[in-house]
Amino acid sequence: MKAKRLLFSMAAISVICSVMALDHGSMMGNAVPLGPQRTGGDATGDRTDLTLDFKVVTVGSKTFAWTNLTNASPDGAGWASQLRYFEPAKTELNLEGRIGSQSYGSARLPNVNPVTITFFQSVDNKFYETTDFIYNYTQLNSADAGDNTAPNLTNASIETQTSMSVKLSLSANDNSGNFFYYVEDAANGVAEVSFLNEITIMLTPLEDYNLSVYAIDFSGNQSTAIVVPILGTPPVYITEGIAKDLSFKLDSRSLTELVIEGTSLATNGFGDVYAKISIDGAWIMGAYGTGSEAPDGKRQWKVDGMDQNGTGERTYLLTIPANEIPGWANGKLLTLDIGYIIAPIPSDWGTYVSPNLIITAGDNTGLPILHQIGTGVNIGTGIASPNANTLSIYPNPVETILNINGLEKAEIAQVLDVTGKTVITCATTGELNVSNLSSGIYILKVENKMLKFVKK
Repeated sequence: MKAKRLLFSMAAISVICSVMALDHGSMMGNAVPLGPQRTGGDATGDRTDLTLDFKVVTVGSKTFAWTNLTNASPDGAGWASQLRYFEPAKTELNLEGRIGSQSYGSARLPNVNPVTITFFQSVDNKFYETTDFIYNYTQLNSADAGDNTAPNLTNASIETQTSMSVKLSLSANDNSGNFFYYVEDAANGVAEVSFLNEITIMLTPLEDYNLSVYAIDFSGNQSTAIVVPILGTPPVYITEGIAKDLSFKLDSRSLTELVIEGTSLATNGFGDVYAKISIDGAWIMGAYGTGSEAPDGKRQWKVDGMDQNGTGERTYLLTIPANEIPGWANGKLLTLDIGYIIAPIPSDWGTYVSPNLIITAGDNTGLPILHQIGTGVNIGTGIASPNANTLSIYPNPVETILNINGLEKAEIAQVLDVTGKTVITCATTGELNVSNLSSGIYILKVENKMLKFVKK
């Protein structure tokens, strides 16, 4: 029965249902003029062609915001778009997400209610801000008393999935033209808002989810839900790879430190390398260790000494003591952002910090940099092309014999089930008999690489 559930869930079938209306606050504005900053700073920002649309939604303990500029795009840095609270002192809340002229992000609740809010934008190195708005996060501040028509949610489906996240593709329509998406799984603590036709939800590896998706307009009218079942999958642990212009190796086997070493593959100027870390999906926040360039608030460790002109030494070595990583313990799961910092091009701060969260070359392309404490590879000299030997398997799904292409000699192969339990261990030169396995999803582990297959 369990094997049938696994295979059936792969189809990502959506179930339509309805529940009680969401308790939330919201506000929106269209074609709002932008002028000089409200208090202090650059008072010269004045372009009559700039206006801004905004949407703000509060659910539980989080406020979600979205802006869209006309006739311009925000500057490249993450702080270039902000929701600002005045409590009464000013609090700047960065909208880190960016698609063209749109910015979006989430923030804590304000300390007072109602609260004065504004939206700040940096455009062409000048600072602009809207006038004040009074936002009561327990009310539908932009409700239309004559609007009783609920949005029509037409699609909520899986676009991509890893063990740590799922990206949903969404679509809906509404007579008002203004709505947002709400995604919930109360059993797993999911309560997220998106103003885009997509959303990425963080997952716990091997945990199953039932994500209820709604479209809701700013009068509080709520669509019927589409429930998207998510099958938890085993994580693929990473010990080496390439992310954008960095190669890297990881080693935490001593349990006393995390060592990151690699080579710059960039052809242009290249500066320091940094690391940001999450433990079991929760990012470590706050300034700590060396380096302070962390506008997203995530704790950052930085190695000095990389050659910014691209003419000298290309390798780097970063050692982070375990006592600097809160929550460090053998077997814990680390998500890593191994990025790099370059000397900025004048007036283009978007080139300053380049985050690397995803493998971009080799067998694990597209997967997150996910590392298990207590594992690793030997650290020696910088590596230029890890994962050079590509492995592949066939047939998939498989009934009896799983063939492994790319082995140069006999290797120990392990097969893990969806709980992470090893069900087969044997030496192989290219064939593996899996006929005794039950139907379901499995992971083949060989040469520190992991490949998923389905047993018929």
